[in-house]
Amino acid sequence: MSAIDIFIAWFSFAAMLWLASVVLPGFEVSDGFRGAASSAVVLSIFSALAGWVLFGVFDIGEFIGDGRGMRTLLHMSVNVGLLFATDKISEPIAIENPGMGALAGVFITVGADIIEPMLYTIIREPF
Repeated sequence: MSAIDIFIAWFSFAAMLWLASVVLPGFEVSDGFRGAASSAVVLSIFSALAGWVLFGVFDIGEFIGDGRGMRTLLHMSVNVGLLFATDKISEPIAIENPGMGALAGVFITVGADIIEPMLYTIIREPF
């Protein structure tokens, strides 16, 4: 994983954490984008360390069924769990209830999956 990969993953998590706090009631990030950026560091570390292990364990379901849509569903599930872990450690994030936390996790995962390819295109093809 290169420095660009790490930056893009961190920035997409930070942007989506901040956007989720603006759009979703009951999911708050104090200190605006700065708080989202610091929380994204924690979330990115969790994702790098624990995310692949959890994703690998849960990925067994892809072999059981036909695998359609399973990878995306598992990615969202793992990120929801990692978001709750980040909430416990990171000061800026406040999740009022589990349902809103789960919705925020899905929102962040889908948004980051949309933002990352766009950032790669911008970085690899400068103006």
